Amino acid sequence: MGHFNDSENKLSIYEAPKTGGSTLRTWIYYKYVRKKLPLPSQWSKPSKYYFYEPEIIEKIIKIGYKNQPFINSNNNCKICIVRPLLERFISCYKDKIITERYWINLKLKSPLDIDGFLNILEKYGIKNIQNPGITDHREKYLTYHFAPLSYHYGKNSLIYDEIFSTSEISSKYGLKGYLEKIWKIKLPEIHARNQIHTSTFKLDIYQKHRIEDIYSSDIGNGFYF
Repeated sequence: MGHFNDSENKLSIYEAPKTGGSTLRTWIYYKYVRKKLPLPSQWSKPSKYYFYEPEIIEKIIKIGYKNQPFINSNNNCKICIVRPLLERFISCYKDKIITERYWINLKLKSPLDIDGFLNILEKYGIKNIQNPGITDHREKYLTYHFAPLSYHYGKNSLIYDEIFSTSEISSKYGLKGYLEKIWKIKLPEIHARNQIHTSTFKLDIYQKHRIEDIYSSDIGNGFYF
């Protein structure tokens, strides 16, 4: 999980893969590091919708952002970001299995061999997904991204004072509005990922039920939205 302790405001913010973490990390950067985002002009035209995140992560780690197993910050107000189970799975599959081509490493029949991937999850479990050739700083790259929210946020959603949905992350009633009130600052309107060229697909009813079974811990622990 991504975890930021805002000691100034006695606030602990938790995020998991595919729950708007890039947006959150950018707001932390904007608030505590520099009020100008590092845009990747070397790749494309500068845009507020897509920026150079490695520089952002490097800077916010120095002020307390951590990527680690779940830790309950007992003394702070705790908030986290959630995303509908099936929507989060599809986003992660598109990003990691299709775009980053892990379907080849996993020996799937094609990028859209969803049933083949679910067979792997059901047979070996998410914690044992094959991770060959990983250079990411997280040792279990695919496990980290596909793990249930319970893996990142703990087994009890009731410990959180506020739970925000990705669907309203940038609204005045969502995470953005909440942080603006706490931080007393106007945060930028951003969208961290450019998904224009991402493949699209729909899950059939059987696949949806299989995914819900695989992520049953999220349903039981209160992270099913």
